[in-house]
Amino acid sequence: MPLGPRYSRFWKGHPCKRVSTESSPCTSAYYYCYFGHPQDEAAPFLRWIITQLSRRAEVVSTLRHDLFRRGGEPSIPELLDALEQILQVFSCVYIVIDAVDESNPRDELLEVIHTLVTDPKLPNIKILVSSREYIDIERVMEKISVSVPMSNKLVEQDIRLHVRSTLRSNIKFQCWPNDLLIDVENAVSTQAKGMFRWAFCQLHELQRLKGERHVVSKALERLPKDLDETYDRVLLRIPQEDWQFVSHAF
Repeated sequence: MPLGPRYSRFWKGHPCKRVSTESSPCTSAYYYCYFGHPQDEAAPFLRWIITQLSRRAEVVSTLRHDLFRRGGEPSIPELLDALEQILQVFSCVYIVIDAVDESNPRDELLEVIHTLVTDPKLPNIKILVSSREYIDIERVMEKISVSVPMSNKLVEQDIRLHVRSTLRSNIKFQCWPNDLLIDVENAVSTQAKGMFRWAFCQLHELQRLKGERHVVSKALERLPKDLDETYDRVLLRIPQEDWQFVSHAF
């Protein structure tokens, strides 16, 4: 279940494409739960997936047509019925739901995911869910999914390669002592816990420093524990006179 964004993209871009060519008609769809939308993503997710599958199939289900003619907001059960109908066009459908933890609230979304996985009327749908670890998500997923942690050796190796490449190629790090660069590489790579974005953000912040050992060492000791803390620090550093502009941007 908890799978990093990078892995969800790999799954969507490679195995799905291969299966589609071997056993047509087979397709895939991707949905990202954007943190800027303070809503339960259940209905938006279903509407998006139904729309994408309808375009791939080049057909409009009778249920979807009826919902359109009626107007208003369709209910979750109605959307699930419409999805069931359009799924009949395909032999298999792979769906990626990225960043489920960003849905706020998410009770309905988790219920929809559970339905998609367990409903015998939807045998041809396969789902990959990515999320950070939250107890409510784990409770729903643990009985219906196989968990693949973000933090594993392959991801850690990729992150280390990215960190090393950045430290060697970024002109702002070129005057830093080599042993200090090694310290940065080790600290950022090991504390990333599978999060490429976290590693990227730390390098972006560290490049602001002059490369003095005691300053960099102190910064490495105070690295934020996760992305939320990283973003909090960035926002708190914004000058007060710019707060109004930032509020409009978000």
